[in-house]
Amino acid sequence: MAKDPLSELKDLVRIVNTMCPERLQYLSRMEIRDGKTQNAWFVRALSENPRMTESELSDKLFKVPPSDVAYKKAKSRCIEVLLNSIFVLDLKKAGKAKASQMEYFVRVNAFLVRTLAQWDCGDGAERIAIHTLPIAIEYELWHDAMDMLCCLRDLMAFGGDVQKVKEYAAEYERIAAIEIAQQRSLSHYAEIMAYFARTGGERPDLAPFALEYLREAEKDYERYQSFGLAANVFRLRTSYYALLMDYKSTLAACEEYESLLLGKFKLFARLTRVIELRQKMVVCNLYLGRYEEGLIAAEACTKITPTGIDNWFYCRQYEFLCYSNAIRFDEAEKVVGEIRSHERFSRQDEYLQERWKLYKMYLDYLKGTISPKAQSKDTRTVLKAIPL
Repeated sequence: MAKDPLSELKDLVRIVNTMCPERLQYLSRMEIRDGKTQNAWFVRALSENPRMTESELSDKLFKVPPSDVAYKKAKSRCIEVLLNSIFVLDLKKAGKAKASQMEYFVRVNAFLVRTLAQWDCGDGAERIAIHTLPIAIEYELWHDAMDMLCCLRDLMAFGGDVQKVKEYAAEYERIAAIEIAQQRSLSHYAEIMAYFARTGGERPDLAPFALEYLREAEKDYERYQSFGLAANVFRLRTSYYALLMDYKSTLAACEEYESLLLGKFKLFARLTRVIELRQKMVVCNLYLGRYEEGLIAAEACTKITPTGIDNWFYCRQYEFLCYSNAIRFDEAEKVVGEIRSHERFSRQDEYLQERWKLYKMYLDYLKGTISPKAQSKDTRTVLKAIPL
């Protein structure tokens, strides 16, 4: 039996009518004035008679055979409009940043591919999967990419295209290997962090295990070059150096990761990742005694962190410590005042509020007894006693 050339268009009319009928009804009610409203012709005709053949449709709408160029363009344009009515309008309404917008786009399309495949609408599923797969891979949405590859492989198998089946199967295996490597390195990082939480800090005796995890992740990154693996290598590397209390190497790892975010993986340079990176750089500079560099990093971190969230209070904490250790007590006192007068300060955990009260007590003691121009051993002794 010959394939119906209108199958994709008919499927889309049926799917859109099921998923968002109000849009289809609006489209079918549009006044037919010019070429822009030709989409309404197709929708109205196929809604009235779903069994219509392509010859009947082209004759009814354009008085031309199906091979006519104008008819083909109008039909293609109608398919695009119906696809857009499912996802693009929602994206525009959401008004999200590009990265999150594209992730939303991919996830909606992956759901749509699965839905179309289950409803035996192979043409629509194939079209959307082929269009979306490169974006899913670019943004490293591996689960969605694998879903679409499975769908494409099955569709090609049903159509008897053995070569395409092999290509999609091989790509699936490649992506699955990347996902497994990323999850493995992430679980290793979580294991180290859990031990940190239980023991309360640095443990040089754990360094050999952390180094083993790091080397494995580095090999995976060298092989696959994905951002997820690059991020996990950074986390494992900084964890390893933290176990050794090697803050100079930690800072170098931060700078290397920053160059990746600004260059090769600029697509993934989200605000939360940049904030996390800046915070680590502030802490490293503080422990290394590079207070002015720490202040530069702290101010940069504060500038990009939304005011009042937990990360903002955390960043201001290290800004205060850098000011204090740089014997710039006036600026340190200003930070304490801004924190304690903030409307969200009272919502912080009680121990965090007590910490800032303690900072104020230390600062009052230092300002009352020490001249900023006369650093002494007592000053450094008191500063070292300030809790982090």
